[in-house]
Amino acid sequence: PSLGGPTYFTHNAMYNVVYSAFKLHNGSIGDVILHNTVVKNGDALGVYAGASIRRALFRNNLFIGGPGGTWAGYNTGSGRVAAVADLDISSSSLDFDAYGSTTGLFSGALGSARFSSLAALRSATSEKHALQVSLSTFAASVAYPALPMSAYAPVDLRPKAGTAIENVALRIPNVNDGYTGNAAEIGAYEVGAALP
Repeated sequence: PSLGGPTYFTHNAMYNVVYSAFKLHNGSIGDVILHNTVVKNGDALGVYAGASIRRALFRNNLFIGGPGGTWAGYNTGSGRVAAVADLDISSSSLDFDAYGSTTGLFSGALGSARFSSLAALRSATSEKHALQVSLSTFAASVAYPALPMSAYAPVDLRPKAGTAIENVALRIPNVNDGYTGNAAEIGAYEVGAALP
C-alpha cells in the first residue's frame, strides 16, 4: 500500500486487474494519480480501503469497468464507474478524469458523494471536467475482461482519434509535455503514439 506521499502513479496501462488498480489502503495519504488507463472487471475505479484516503490528487485518468463478481475471495464490485467510499473529499481533488462501465449505468461514490449520472458526478464532486467513455474509446478492439482470473493476450489501450478524451487533458508541466494537438489525451497514451 501507499502510506505516505507524495506517491506517484503515472502513465500506467492496466487491463484485467482482479481487485483494485491502486492499493490505497491502511490510511493512505498523498497519492498522486496521473494519466493512467484502467480496464477491469467490476468497479472501474474501485478502492476498498476500510480506512481514510487523504490528500489524494487524481488528474487525466481513464477508468472503465463492468459487471463484477467474486474472484479468489475478492469482490470486484457491481460495475460502478467509481467506488471509493473511504476518500476524504475535503482534502482530496479529482478532475479531468474519464469514467465508463459496460453495464450502461453511470453510478458510484467518491467519499460521501453519491451519483447516478455524469451531471451528478460533476455537481457533487471536484470532477467538474469529468467525461463518460466506453470501450469504443480505444483504437483497437478491446474486449471486456469478464473472467479476470484468466490470462489474456496483451491489449492495446491507445485511444482512437476523434473521441472525447482527445486533446482535453489538463496540462501538467513535466508530466504531459510531449503531447500533439491542442492538449494531451486523458489516459496513459496519446492518439497514434507508439507503444512503449
